[in-house]
Amino acid sequence: MKTVFLSFFLVCLMGNLHSQVIPLDPATVTFQKVKTSSNLGNVTIEVKENYANYFSKDPIKFIEENFSLASLDLDEYEEIEVKFISNKGFLLATYDANGELKDTFQKFRDITLPRAVWSEIYNDNIGWSMAGNLYIASGTKNNLENQKYKVKLVNGKEVKRVKFIPGETRDGRVVSN
Repeated sequence: MKTVFLSFFLVCLMGNLHSQVIPLDPATVTFQKVKTSSNLGNVTIEVKENYANYFSKDPIKFIEENFSLASLDLDEYEEIEVKFISNKGFLLATYDANGELKDTFQKFRDITLPRAVWSEIYNDNIGWSMAGNLYIASGTKNNLENQKYKVKLVNGKEVKRVKFIPGETRDGRVVSN
């Protein structure tokens, strides 16, 4: 029995000793934050985030830091629409012929709510859990003038949808459907 185990061990060892070693060249990995495609004055950009919610936390700041219209040919157009897409939503920005930001529209799903928003929603809906949310905002230049949060709350089998508009609450209460 001892010889069977010893011979089995030697066969396995010989198989490993004769295995082929393949030298691999080092792989080069490049990182791009944006992927651009263009079509008749509309530019679509897919955003690759450094970490979760990097783009959706402050999308206007993100495009100011990471995007320039200098690489695009704007001579033919009076204005150009640029759509920034991430896995959580999108930002649609309109630029004039000089490359200045005119207006923005953004829509994101399942983002981290600001502390003031979630504390007011949860204080008014004790016992309910958030199942999802939607953030919609629009504005001119860098200013967001219209903001709205739509939150889906669940409590067992009951479902409630709540709208929250920052600055427009009634008596400190959340507007709900």
